[in-house]
Amino acid sequence: MQREYYYDSISNFLDTDPQKILGIIAANNEFSLEQTHWFSSY
Repeated sequence: MQREYYYDSISNFLDTDPQKILGIIAANNEFSLEQTHWFSSY
């Protein structure tokens, strides 16, 4: 089981497009990314 959502060297992290990093994190996330009403009220 992979424990991290994103892993790379610092230099690669700094050179990678933030949208690509977000996509990798979202693809490896096991939880729902949909915003619920409870969260949207804050």
